[in-house]
Amino acid sequence: MPVIAPNYVLFSYDTFLQNHDNYLSILQNRFYLKKIGEAPRPITKNSYSINPEIKTIIDNNLDWTLEESLGFSKR
Repeated sequence: MPVIAPNYVLFSYDTFLQNHDNYLSILQNRFYLKKIGEAPRPITKNSYSINPEIKTIIDNNLDWTLEESLGFSKR
């Protein structure tokens, strides 16, 4: 990546959501940016029920080996 783009920052979306203030300060310091406002805080929403038949279809069509390697586990 440094050959293609000398100014880049690599981070995952999940970790950005969990600690966005840290990543924004990294970007500000590295690229000399000025912060002009506060980032909105994430909103926690209640989960909703999914039809068991649809859950079965999803479970049968996911690659659970890959999902577990990313930190997700089967329900």
